[in-house]
Amino acid sequence: TLPRLDLTGCRKLTPESFELLFENKHICNSLRSLTLKGLYRCESDEFGRRLSETVTNLTHLDLRGFAQSSRDFLLSIAERLKDLRHLEIQQSVKLLDRDVVAALLRNCKNLEFLNAKQFSGQWPTTPLDLSPIDVPPISSSSLRVLELQHFNILHDDDLQSICAMAPGISEMSISDCTNLTDAGVLALAGLRSLRRLECKNLVNVSDDPLISVVERCPELE
Repeated sequence: TLPRLDLTGCRKLTPESFELLFENKHICNSLRSLTLKGLYRCESDEFGRRLSETVTNLTHLDLRGFAQSSRDFLLSIAERLKDLRHLEIQQSVKLLDRDVVAALLRNCKNLEFLNAKQFSGQWPTTPLDLSPIDVPPISSSSLRVLELQHFNILHDDDLQSICAMAPGISEMSISDCTNLTDAGVLALAGLRSLRRLECKNLVNVSDDPLISVVERCPELE
């Protein structure tokens, strides 16, 4: 069995390099954690489809640095990896949009950790536009940790929708999300399990919504 495979920094690997792995059903069925950080030659949508079709029992997946992958790559992951609990897409700015968020929350009902932090200046110009989207009932989301630092395509409506879809979030980072205003941040007051909040450099946010969050989130440290 091979429960964990970490290929961080193996930049010469190509999709063809994985064919032997994909053909071994025993290994694919046993694999639970897969780290592909920095494998820029494996950013194609076809590789995402093959990965999601063959390694179906993954609970942890690290795609950090997949900067050229499209949303279809992650849609394949969201639609097929139903047991996913931990997803890293840091510095992979093209992967996340409204349909992907909806698919993750609808299909990956055990997802607890989503890291979508970006580098400053690394984002497209169009907002996420998460509302309205087709999402499961609120109670079906297990999301607990959401990291969106420097995610400047995040707007007030997007954050409001996320809070409504995943009210059990306990840790969140929205630092440097400069398109957020008071209206968006106020939605965090509904996250009664919130323990950790990073909200630095929110240049369009006043003290009032932050005070409301502190007052209404009794577990906030």
